[in-house]
Amino acid sequence: MQVNCTVIGGLPEPTLSLLYGNKVVNVTNTTVVGYIFIPSKKDHMDNITCIADNGFFKLRTTLPLFVKVTPTVHVSAEPSPNVTENNNVTLQCSNDAITDLADLVWKFNQNVVAEESHNHLSLLNVQRQQSGLYTCEVTSSAGTGGKLGYWTVNAIKDHLYSVSTTILPEEDSHLGEYEMRIRNDVGSIDVVIELISGVVTVVPYEAVCNTSESVELTCVNKDKHLQTERTAKWIHQLNRIFIRSPSSEVNGNISTLTIKFCDYKDTGTYICEWTSDEKVYKSSAKVTVHGLPVYSFTDIAVLNKTSVNLDVYFYSKPKPIQIKWLFNSKTIQHPSTLPLTKQYVNLTIYNKLVPVEGFKASMLLRTASHSSGFVYTCSIRNHFGIIEANFQEKEVLDAILIWENKTKVGNNNEDKRRLDYAYGTVGAFLGLTIIVVFIVVLYRAKLMKRVSQDNQEIVTDEVLQQEPDDENSLQHISIYEDIQSIQSQVYRDDTENENERVDTSRSGSDTSSERPYLELEPPNTYEDLEKSDRVEMQTYSQ
Repeated sequence: MQVNCTVIGGLPEPTLSLLYGNKVVNVTNTTVVGYIFIPSKKDHMDNITCIADNGFFKLRTTLPLFVKVTPTVHVSAEPSPNVTENNNVTLQCSNDAITDLADLVWKFNQNVVAEESHNHLSLLNVQRQQSGLYTCEVTSSAGTGGKLGYWTVNAIKDHLYSVSTTILPEEDSHLGEYEMRIRNDVGSIDVVIELISGVVTVVPYEAVCNTSESVELTCVNKDKHLQTERTAKWIHQLNRIFIRSPSSEVNGNISTLTIKFCDYKDTGTYICEWTSDEKVYKSSAKVTVHGLPVYSFTDIAVLNKTSVNLDVYFYSKPKPIQIKWLFNSKTIQHPSTLPLTKQYVNLTIYNKLVPVEGFKASMLLRTASHSSGFVYTCSIRNHFGIIEANFQEKEVLDAILIWENKTKVGNNNEDKRRLDYAYGTVGAFLGLTIIVVFIVVLYRAKLMKRVSQDNQEIVTDEVLQQEPDDENSLQHISIYEDIQSIQSQVYRDDTENENERVDTSRSGSDTSSERPYLELEPPNTYEDLEKSDRVEMQTYSQ
């Protein structure tokens, strides 16, 4: 089973930790942390926790683990499996299923007993033809469980019996405790048998090898059925991750694996497999290599412009005995260090990146209090020697610069989001205001147009209703012409001087100049057709 935890974003970059129960199983400074393991029944309802911590904020998420395992079934008879004919007996079926049951079936001599799906089977008035093998099969979402084996009981002499069964373990998980319950009319006893050896055995079961030394693992096959056409293979694993298949020497039923010049890369589990036809039998041994501490990686966690954490991740078997910090090759007497903590670190082992249990050493650094050109060194010692990890001035300053740029970008993005929100709000308000004003103007225009039409209708009605006062009355006609363009002569009465001529164009022009608004009232012209055959035009100025 593989569990992955992913984090997105964060300033500064967070450290991811994965916990299984209360135990840290992996740590990384990347955005993804993973863990591979094989769950068992005891892991049911345990928690897997992922923690992201960047020094300022810590996020935690927990996932419960639901494990589906084939149930183990136990069958018992009350009052006893030995029943006298015409008596009653009840068979009880118990199981340790950790998930909901899908089905429970009783079988008699491998035939299903119809309409019986309860955890008990009652046999009334038992007859001799009902004697035989009764089996309870329980099915859950993980599979079907039943009795694991058959036990044979032989009478040696009066009141003395022997019980036997055959168990052929194919791997180490088949080793362990097997339970048997014996009952008579008085009571019962439980017998526990521990199986400590299988068909295939590897010695030594746990081996320790110091750096540059050698270790030898011997795998013995003890099953006579595997004496012909057999093959042996070794598999190297670390934390259940396949590393390699080392070569070995096979002599009869013995396969020998020799690891020369041990290195930390040789740490792990070595599985020996014997194969014949379709049968595979295997056993394993654990190898631990002791040597110098192994450097994994360094990290600079920026807290602010003047404070950073210098972190060193490393692997060490055996455990470190001293952590020392130096400034420009001189020991710092009272460094601001954090306690040494256990962390999972990644090691490259035969081109495979493998998480292993390691350590983290940390020191708080105040950069403002130091001159340029500094170098900090972390010295790690165990019983096999010392390794050192350095932090150059450029690395620290670059880390601070990256942190400042990310912080600035984050602040700019936040400001931009706020401005966008403000602009959006103002824009929406102005758009709504414009719409309201447009609606009001449109409404007022329609209203004024309607009022104008109503007034025009009223005036038209009044004009139509008016009647003239006199049939001979003349209507005023508005004439808009230039008076100077009219060439007319005015004849006075005979009593006047006939030689006297009036310049009407000048008179009209002067009148127009003195009273510019006379054009609004056109001249009144009268014609007397009875007195004279010529037309006399008289012009009056008001």
